[in-house]
Amino acid sequence: MVRFVNRRTRERGRLTIRLARSRNGYRLVVTYPNGLRRLHTFRDHAALVAGTAALQESLAGDGWEPLHRPAPRWRPAAGAWRPETPR
Repeated sequence: MVRFVNRRTRERGRLTIRLARSRNGYRLVVTYPNGLRRLHTFRDHAALVAGTAALQESLAGDGWEPLHRPAPRWRPAAGAWRPETPR
């Protein structure tokens, strides 16, 4: 699932794209902030890649940008493995 935001508009809504496999290939389900859903179908992986690139270019032209999440911060658990230091 990929989420997009449009910083050009004052709306706080997000656009969501998710991939689903189907009997006849692949489906991209695009859900717009107003609840509208659009279905894009592709017969094979090559068509999916080309269609996804075209969709991304179209969305970028309309001001939509992928929503990036910050990298998770984690610490090793107490007593977790640590690499040996040379002596």
